[in-house]
Amino acid sequence: MKILTFHGGLGNQLFIYTYYKWLCKHSPGHKVYGFYPSRGFTAHNGLEIEKWFDVTLPKTTFWSNLISNFFFWFNKIFIKLGKPRPFTNNDWFPKENAMIHHGYWQNKKYLMEVGAPEFRTTLQLSEENKAMLERIQTCNSVAVHLRRGDYLVERFRKMFGDICTLEYYQQAMKHIEDTVENPVFFFFSDDIGYVKDNFTMENKVIVDINHGENSFFDIYLMSKCRHMIIANSSFSCWAAYENQQGGIVVAPKKWRNDKPSPDIYLDNWIKI
Repeated sequence: MKILTFHGGLGNQLFIYTYYKWLCKHSPGHKVYGFYPSRGFTAHNGLEIEKWFDVTLPKTTFWSNLISNFFFWFNKIFIKLGKPRPFTNNDWFPKENAMIHHGYWQNKKYLMEVGAPEFRTTLQLSEENKAMLERIQTCNSVAVHLRRGDYLVERFRKMFGDICTLEYYQQAMKHIEDTVENPVFFFFSDDIGYVKDNFTMENKVIVDINHGENSFFDIYLMSKCRHMIIANSSFSCWAAYENQQGGIVVAPKKWRNDKPSPDIYLDNWIKI
């Protein structure tokens, strides 16, 4: 038996699901169960991967939940000590034969082996999203994702902040302008005021139509742009993974401040 914890926002749920498919493939003699602690989704829009993607999540049972809850609290002791957690596989202390799997699994090797989940064919786009999609598909569109929000909070700023600076976006956009004829930059952000104050070029479109539970549609629209400039965020990372346009993807060369960058960069991405 193996138990896999799902938690975090939509981008991380996609990473975990890809690892789940990989784990099933490499553990044919084991049943893989899911653990879905409500406290693991409070900062985002809940467990939403099944709503937007054609996936089937692992089942859970009374016993798998009981075991998972025990280790969830028991392992906090080892986390504080910075020690490997018993019976547990995670990102920083790998133990693939463990029973408990609790991490984010941000590694392209899982994606390369099992493929990216597909969007649900039943997605219903609003009229505003339909109109925006038409604009995206009729020009040399470049998705530009800026994540600020929680990255400005001190705890997360130490881990992820001050990486995708204005200088990063300026260099990335210059690379696009030197390479692409008549690019149009479509800005996606949780801080539209910041975008308006700092990006004044004429060839820009600010996408401010999807909020809260409908934030997913920003991933969908970004994936339809011909080129992309992504942030150090699993949200735009997955938009790039889902993008089938064959264009340029620019990414920050560093993903986080406190630990080595995860191996998530595809070979054809340009790192700045």
